[in-house]
Amino acid sequence: MRVALRIAYDGSEYAGWQEQQSSLTVAGTIRSCLEEFAPLSTGWTAAGRTDRGVHAVGQVAAVTVPSWTHGAQQLGDALNARLPAAIRITGVQEVPLAFHARFDAGARTYRYVLLEGLLPVPTLRTAYWSLPSRIDHDVLDALACAVRGTHDFAAFGTPPNGSNTVRTVTQSAWSWEDREVGGERIRAGIYEVTAEAFLRGMVRHIVGGMAYAAQHPAEADAIANMVVSPEGGRRVPWSAPPHGLYLWNVTYPNMEFRWNEGMGSHNE
Repeated sequence: MRVALRIAYDGSEYAGWQEQQSSLTVAGTIRSCLEEFAPLSTGWTAAGRTDRGVHAVGQVAAVTVPSWTHGAQQLGDALNARLPAAIRITGVQEVPLAFHARFDAGARTYRYVLLEGLLPVPTLRTAYWSLPSRIDHDVLDALACAVRGTHDFAAFGTPPNGSNTVRTVTQSAWSWEDREVGGERIRAGIYEVTAEAFLRGMVRHIVGGMAYAAQHPAEADAIANMVVSPEGGRRVPWSAPPHGLYLWNVTYPNMEFRWNEGMGSHNE
């Protein structure tokens, strides 16, 4: 049986998604727990390889478990009974043996969350990027608009394979909401961006460039121009920290997933 897993995790304590011999990773932790009751799992694939400290709400991974005969739902329950509190299986579904979590994906959505002002409580330090200085919202909106479309994003990341740095961004927008944390009200900015695929470091460099321009509006046009026409390999020098970034959702055009049934999922 092959299953797709929808996974949420707090990446604060992990060296990213991808397994590493000498570091604690999300994939390695899930595999270790799975081997306790369903050994000889094969064909692991994932929609994206999040970096150290990056979180996920809608990561998707797939694995073949030839020794498991109790159904997909029961496999998810067995995993959740063994996983640490920082990792949760929020959906599980049987899929064809040929299903590939990365190559079959149609689009990936990331969200980056920053805080306008100082952190009111230390528990937020791994969930938001705090920007204490003034933020120009109009600059953020203009740059988000500039990111949409098909561009060469060489200034914002590196390709995971090959040399192609052109990507098509279908959604790029900021929204703002008031939240109450620890008895204090905060203003949270949420950047949501969707593309079929991303370069390594692309979202964090886009947000880093936006945040710099929002604090230095005179630089906004120069940063926008790097989206339209990257200058001879020049890279954006500002990268947002990993702890504000979330792999939010992955869609599959040729598969119908009912993640909301059974184990439940986040509210989108």
